[in-house]
Amino acid sequence: MTLPKIEERILSYEQNYDQRLMNKLPVVICLNGRSFTKLTGLLPKPFCTSFAQAMNSTMLRLLHEVDGSVLGYTFSDQVVIVARNDQSLGTQ
Repeated sequence: MTLPKIEERILSYEQNYDQRLMNKLPVVICLNGRSFTKLTGLLPKPFCTSFAQAMNSTMLRLLHEVDGSVLGYTFSDQVVIVARNDQSLGTQ
């Protein structure tokens, strides 16, 4: 059995999840950490400053990378980004 090339895999993902966003509506992107229970079990309790700083740095980087980002929020293992696509007059 041969594995498909990366381009074929990406194309199959695009075909299976070809959804469009409505124009001029904000988009809320929620990112949850996977298996963070294992990671956070090793951290100091009740609060780990270095983990919180890492999550904040990740959120700030995402704000710079996601077009139209207007708000970022992080709590525990979750990052929330709010983006808008109506920031210019020419936006449809």
